Amino acid sequence: MSEGEHTIIGKIPRERLHQIASRKLTALGVQVRFGADRESLEGELPFARVIHPATGQPIARGRFVVTGHDQLRFVDAPLSSLGPVNFFVHERLASLEQAVSQALQQRSAALQDVTLRMRLARLDAQVDSERVAVRAVLKTATHAFEILGGPEGIRVARVAPVGGAPYEVAGDFPPLELSQFPTPTDLEIYLVGHVNQMRPAAPVPSARAPRAGPPPPAGTAGLVATPPPRNAQNNSGSDCAEATRTSPSAVTIVAPSRLSTVIP
Repeated sequence: MSEGEHTIIGKIPRERLHQIASRKLTALGVQVRFGADRESLEGELPFARVIHPATGQPIARGRFVVTGHDQLRFVDAPLSSLGPVNFFVHERLASLEQAVSQALQQRSAALQDVTLRMRLARLDAQVDSERVAVRAVLKTATHAFEILGGPEGIRVARVAPVGGAPYEVAGDFPPLELSQFPTPTDLEIYLVGHVNQMRPAAPVPSARAPRAGPPPPAGTAGLVATPPPRNAQNNSGSDCAEATRTSPSAVTIVAPSRLSTVIP
């Protein structure tokens, strides 16, 4: 969508966008309804030939929410990894299903290159089949960082401070350019020095009760930050930098299966 088209769409009332999207999805044979917030449109796409790229099992349906007038976002893994999907360009439901299936398979194939790049950066990268992404955990004396990679880039997804509550990283935090960090120590110094920028903005209070989201998938690997040893430096970025220079073992990359505390 061009900048001019985006500006025009942004001026159309939400109710009108909902009408356009609802009419198109109904023509495809897909029923939509208002979500619990009474502001968003949601529904389910039935599938006949969509296969999970990692397990080979069929995916029978995909829950989604409508974005704008022509796109939808799946809310459950693994389809949620696809990002926005344009449904308006399809004349038949079978065509939309084929596009979803192809996008899922293409994403899975692209993960081989992402895994290689992350391992070259000396991260213990493993494919997360549920999220269709490559996952690594970088543990420092003060934090544990969950790093997720996909065709769209490599990002810090979650942070678990020692002794504090874990949190999702703000969506506007820039992706990682691993080539800029010659060693894991350099990456650790950068991450610890930017933890404040990773925190998401405080949510605006709402008069409506929040809608409960789907439970996390069973068996999802967790993220844990273990307390540092007694002689470890902590708190400031300079202290962390000094600790990593004097003790390379301060950077520990662990496989998800060794983590003991799960972040929901």
